[in-house]
Amino acid sequence: FARGQGPIFEINRRRARAMIANGKGDPRFSIISQLSTFIFKFGASQFRAREKPWTVTFKGESGIDVGGPARELLVEASTSIFETTSQLMVQVDASTKGESRFYYVPNEKALDKSKEFYTIGVLIGIIIRTGLLQDLPFAPIVWKAIAGEAITDDDVFESDRLFRESFREINNNFKSLTRLNSTNQLKSEANSNEVSNININKTWTVECWNGNKVGLPGRNSQALVEPSQLIQYQRDCLTFRKRSIKKMLDSMRNGFVDNTDVRNHYLMKGSLLSRLAQGSGKITIEQMKAITDVNGFPEGKNNTYIKRFWNAVSRFNDDEMKLLFKFI
Repeated sequence: FARGQGPIFEINRRRARAMIANGKGDPRFSIISQLSTFIFKFGASQFRAREKPWTVTFKGESGIDVGGPARELLVEASTSIFETTSQLMVQVDASTKGESRFYYVPNEKALDKSKEFYTIGVLIGIIIRTGLLQDLPFAPIVWKAIAGEAITDDDVFESDRLFRESFREINNNFKSLTRLNSTNQLKSEANSNEVSNININKTWTVECWNGNKVGLPGRNSQALVEPSQLIQYQRDCLTFRKRSIKKMLDSMRNGFVDNTDVRNHYLMKGSLLSRLAQGSGKITIEQMKAITDVNGFPEGKNNTYIKRFWNAVSRFNDDEMKLLFKFI
């Protein structure tokens, strides 16, 4: 330990980057996984220094950590969470009409990576405490879990467009059946034909967060869902979705609580944590100009090259802006 600072340790950044470049490798060498080793070695509560939560050296790289490498590790650890080679998260399409949105939720197959998920929670606590905001595109359901809020059916639907749309069709079918039932005419030939035209076409299977389809526990995955079983089928699917990532979400929350020492607070909501860790998500060109100093250029901010720079930045999309901030 350094006085007034967090623990001192070494990270093999080159190996982590090589794994990303190759698109394969041992996920234990991802930045977030390496960091988890030291989080558990020293304990989450030891990473509470506000100015400098840790002092880090990068293996095989020269340099003394007077702040730069510590910030770099924060950025790279945050990015590492979402790298496919880390095998921790899967991307979900949460788009709505008129707005394209993509989030990340825990990978159901990462049940053996509780240390890494715990470390993510610790990392979020560090980010909020230091004010070094990061891009953490977790689905709202993840932020709610970290905050200790109850997860609802709507949270599941909000996080996955395809899942939401598939159940919209099921609910429409159920409403049609309910309408026919309410007329007490199901036994008539006309209504019998209408019932037969309502295509359920569902077996007792569910689509996982990663897109794979598996059988629902306790059900015959080959059997068709009967019209009278639609509500139970939806309940089983939603329950499966919640339970499949609960262990990982619990680990993230535990890491956050152990680092911040804040378990319950009436103001602690998922939306607030997301904002504290990421900011508003929107920074205008004018805001950037206001906090930018220009040195070494004649005419300062009115220099032709500086104006060209801002013109180029003004055409960046959201993803390009995020990359610019990481470079800065």
